[in-house]
Amino acid sequence: MRGTPTSAQRAVALACLTVLAAAAVIAGADPAPPVVRPDLFAGKVWLPSRAVGQATLVDGVAVQVVAGVPVAGVNGSFDTDQVGGDGYAFDAATGQLVGIDGATREKRATRLSGRATDLRYTATGVFSLDRERGVLRALDRHTLQPTGDALALPRTVSADTTDDRALWVADGSDGSITAYTLGATGPTGRRTEHVFPGERSPRLTSAQGAPVLVAAGRAMLLTSTGAVARTLSVEIGAGDVVQGAVDAPAFVVVRGGSLTVCDFEARACGPEIAVGAHGSAKPVLLGGKVFLTDGDGNRVLIADTATASVNRTEPLSDHVRRFDLVEHDWIVYFNDPETRFAGVISPDGTVRRLEKYQDDPPATAVTPGPTPTSAGPTTRTGQPGTSTGKPARARTTGGTMAESIKPSGPRLPELRVEEIVTNPATPEVLVPVAFSARVTGAPTAWRWTVSKPDGTTEATSTGAEFSHWFRFVGKYRVSLAVSAGSRRDEQTVTLMVINPPLPLHCGDVVRQSTVLRANLTCEGPALTIGAHDVLIDLDGHTVVGDIKVDNNDGSVLRRGTVQGQIKLDGAGARIEDLTLISLQVSGSDTRVTRSRAEHISIVTGGSDYRISDSVITGSFSAGSSKPSVGEMVGCELIGAHVGLPGRTHSVFRSNVFRSATVLLSQSGGTEITNNIFDASTVELRISSGVILAGNSFGGADVAVTIDASPAQGILIERNTFEGNKVGLHLGSSVPQGLRETRVSGNHFEGNGAAGATVSLGSPGPESMTIEGNTFVGNGHRSDGLVDRHGLAIDDGLHIDTEVGGGVEIASNSTRNNADHGIEAPRGAVVDLGGNTSSGDPAGCTGVVCR
Repeated sequence: MRGTPTSAQRAVALACLTVLAAAAVIAGADPAPPVVRPDLFAGKVWLPSRAVGQATLVDGVAVQVVAGVPVAGVNGSFDTDQVGGDGYAFDAATGQLVGIDGATREKRATRLSGRATDLRYTATGVFSLDRERGVLRALDRHTLQPTGDALALPRTVSADTTDDRALWVADGSDGSITAYTLGATGPTGRRTEHVFPGERSPRLTSAQGAPVLVAAGRAMLLTSTGAVARTLSVEIGAGDVVQGAVDAPAFVVVRGGSLTVCDFEARACGPEIAVGAHGSAKPVLLGGKVFLTDGDGNRVLIADTATASVNRTEPLSDHVRRFDLVEHDWIVYFNDPETRFAGVISPDGTVRRLEKYQDDPPATAVTPGPTPTSAGPTTRTGQPGTSTGKPARARTTGGTMAESIKPSGPRLPELRVEEIVTNPATPEVLVPVAFSARVTGAPTAWRWTVSKPDGTTEATSTGAEFSHWFRFVGKYRVSLAVSAGSRRDEQTVTLMVINPPLPLHCGDVVRQSTVLRANLTCEGPALTIGAHDVLIDLDGHTVVGDIKVDNNDGSVLRRGTVQGQIKLDGAGARIEDLTLISLQVSGSDTRVTRSRAEHISIVTGGSDYRISDSVITGSFSAGSSKPSVGEMVGCELIGAHVGLPGRTHSVFRSNVFRSATVLLSQSGGTEITNNIFDASTVELRISSGVILAGNSFGGADVAVTIDASPAQGILIERNTFEGNKVGLHLGSSVPQGLRETRVSGNHFEGNGAAGATVSLGSPGPESMTIEGNTFVGNGHRSDGLVDRHGLAIDDGLHIDTEVGGGVEIASNSTRNNADHGIEAPRGAVVDLGGNTSSGDPAGCTGVVCR
C-alpha cells in the first residue's frame, strides 16, 4: 500500500539523509539529546517490540523512539503495519487486531474469527482474507468495525498486493485480476479477465504505488482500472523474489546470488549484479539502490544499479544472525521484533542504532502471546542509542524468525490504568475538580495532561492525584501515563466542562450541556436534545417520560434512570451508566456502556453500534433493509430475545446469555464468538456466512438449530455443547440448503439425546463437512426421541438423510455414547476416514470407525 511520495515526505527523507551523512562525519561523537519537534506523521514508522508487547513508534529522521503502545502481553506474536500515521498490530494466532491513532495514541481493538486470515491495509480500509473459506471482509480502518457484506474471494488466490486504495488479487486458475475497494456501502470487487491466461503462478507487487503483475514471461504495470499501462519481457523462476520500487515504476528480481532491476520507463531489465549469498528477507528498492540482507545475517548489502557495485554495511552486532528490513517514507530501517534493538540504514551504508525500550523483561520462549489487554497507549521518548541490536522478523518485508530464548524467569507484573476518575463527573466552570485513577500494578511515575479543546495544554501533574478548576466550557481531554521500569500504560478520556446548570422542566428542548439536580416526572415527553454535542448528566436522578435526540450529533446521556423511551437520531451518541426501559437507535456510531435496559432496537439508519458491559433483560434487535454493522461485547442478557433480521453484520463476543434466545433470519456475516449460553438457544434461518466459534452451550433443549433452508456457508467450530438435550441440530428441506457449512473442532458431552443431529429432507450434494469433533457420553437421557424414520436418537452424532446427501464425515472421535458413536444411513454420507469409536455399544454405522 503506497502512493507517490508527497513533497513533505521527500523533504523528510532528504533531511534524514543529511542528518545521517553529518553523523558519519562526526565519528565517535556522543549522540545528541533528543530534539523536541512537532509530532508530524512523516518519517515515523511503527515497529513490533514483542518482548514487551508494544508497538514502538520510531522517528527515522531523529533516529529516536517517539512512543511505545501496549498491544499484547509480553512475548506476544503480533506483527505491525501502518497507514499514514496510524499503526496496526495483528496477532494471527489469536485473531486480535489493535489499531492505534497516530495523533492521540488511542487504541481500538477487535478479534477476527476464521482461519488462515491475512490482513491488508489501504487508505480506504482494512481487508481480511480468509483464504481457507474463500471469504473477504472489509473493516473501517479507524473503528475496525466490519463494513458491508462479505465477498467471495476468487477460486485461487495466487498472489495479492495493495496500492493506496485497493487490494489486488490474482487468480491463477483463470488468469484474472480483481481489485477490491471499500466505499460507503462496503467492499466491492472489479474483475478483469484473461490478463495472464495460462500462467498458474503469477507474482504481484507494487511499484511507486501502482500494481505490477509478473506472469507468462512479461511484467505489466497496471492502471487503477486494471488496464495494462506498460509491459516488458522478463523470465521469473520459481524461487526468485520480486519486489517493486518505492519511488519509480520499476522492480527488482533477486535470484540465486545475483539481482537485476527492471524499469518500465526503459521497457527493459538491467544487467545482472552479483551479490553473493544473501538472506531471505524481501529486498528494498529505493533511489536506484537495492537493500537486502547478507548471507550470515549480520550486515546489509546495498547494490547500486548505476555502477553495478555492492557495498556492505558494518556488522550490526557481534551476535545478530537474522533480521528484517522495513521501508517507510523513503527511510530504510532494520528491526529485531524480539528484542529492543533497531536502527536506520542510509544509502551510503551508514548504520544508526537505537533501543526501542530500556529494560528487557525476563527471557522467555518466543511463543504466541496471550490475548492483548485493553490497556491504553503508552507515550515515551527515547534517545538515539549506540548499542548494537539484534534485527529479526518484521511483517512489513517478510524475513525470518530469530531463534527462541529459553525461559529463565517469571513475566513482569501487569501495569494498567483501569479508569480515570473525576469528581464531580461533569465539572462546572470555576469549580474545583479532583482527578484520581484506578490502576493495576505499582507505578513509579505518574504524568497527567489536561488538554484544551484546541489541543493546547491546560494543566499537568506528576502526582497520583491532583485538583484543577476550569475557566471555560468545552470538551477537554485528560490523559494519564504511568510507568514502572520498561512497563508503561496510558489512558485518555474526554471531559465535558459546563456552565452552572439551569433547572430542567418537562418538554424542554436542551441546547447546552447540563446536570439534573432533581427527579423529573412528566406526563408526556420529558426532554429533547436540540443541538450538537449536548451532555445531560442525570447525576443519579430519575426522568419519567421520553427523551429524544432530534437529528443532532454527539449527544451524551449518563448516570441515572430513564423510565421511558430514548430515541437517538444522530451520529456519535453515548449512553453511559444509565438504567432505562427502551432505547431506539437510528443514528450511526452509537455506544452504550455500563447500562441496564429492558429493550434496545437498532432500526433503519442505525449502524456502527457498540454495546458493552451492559445488561439487557427484555429484547435486542438489529436489522433493516439497509446494511448495518455493530458489536455487543461483555454484556449479560437475562431472559432476553435477540433478533437479527435483515442485512446485519453483528458481532457478539464474550457475553453471557441466561435463559435467552437468539434468532438470525436472513442475516449475513454475523459472528458469535466466545460467549456463554446458559439454558439459552441460537437459531439460524435463511442465513449465510455466520460464524459460531469458541462458545459454551449448556442446559438447553436444542442449543443451536440451523434450519428453514437455505442456511449456507455456516462455520461452527471450537464450541462446547454440554448438558443439553441436543447440542446441535442441522436441518434442510431443499437441495444444497447447508452448502459449504462446516462443523469442526467442537466438543459434545453429556447431551441427553445426542451431541449433534443432521436431518436432510431432500437429496443432493450438500458440500457440508463434519470433521475433528469429539462426542462423549451423549444419548443416555433421550426420553424416547426419534427421527423422521422412527429411529431412536441416542447417539453421539445422529444423521438422518437420503442416499447421496453429500455430508462429509472425517476424523471425529466418539466414546461412551449410549448407542452409536456415529449413526448414518449406509451410503448416505461421504466417509473421509479417520473416525474413531470407543465404548459405544453399537460402534458406528454409515462410516468406518476404528
